[in-house]
Amino acid sequence: MGKPKLGDLLRHMLREVRRTGTEKHRTLGSGLEVAVRTGPDRLRLTRAGPWEPGEAAEREGHTCAQAIGWKLYRLDWKTGKSGRHYLIVTHTGLDELLEMAG
Repeated sequence: MGKPKLGDLLRHMLREVRRTGTEKHRTLGSGLEVAVRTGPDRLRLTRAGPWEPGEAAEREGHTCAQAIGWKLYRLDWKTGKSGRHYLIVTHTGLDELLEMAG
């Protein structure tokens, strides 16, 4: 059995967070660091090295959201006290309404 696909891994992390109520962290093979929280479902993305807000970093956020199957989500940049940048990908929870309307 090979490595899990990105969407499978992120969905598994979300299920675990819902079950335990504890944030889950994982560093992907690409070096992308992912933390998963719920209420609402969201991902916090960052990298160990320099990572600046911009189109390339936001593409990673889009890739993660789409891999999970989120159609409606928001990207927000946050900066920690240390100056480290985080991209927060938040599921809007409106995918079901979009499907019903379509």
